[in-house]
Amino acid sequence: MRETREEVWREALRVELRQHRRTEADIQQEMKSAGWKVEIATSLKARTTATNRWLAAALNIGGLYQVIRLVSANQKSKQP
Repeated sequence: MRETREEVWREALRVELRQHRRTEADIQQEMKSAGWKVEIATSLKARTTATNRWLAAALNIGGLYQVIRLVSANQKSKQP
């Protein structure tokens, strides 16, 4: 079951990367807190059950607490 969930998350990540015109190579090359990475993490958190730990590894953001902090700040900045 874990593999199935992660496959769904990986596919959702691939879709997001295409929408942002990014590649998996960009994930490793760009800063950990790059805006597009935060946007993707925020979207995946809203649309999937991806864990913070998985997002941190998949997007090379750092640790799971970094994902929590960045996604939370991104969500707050979009509130009216």
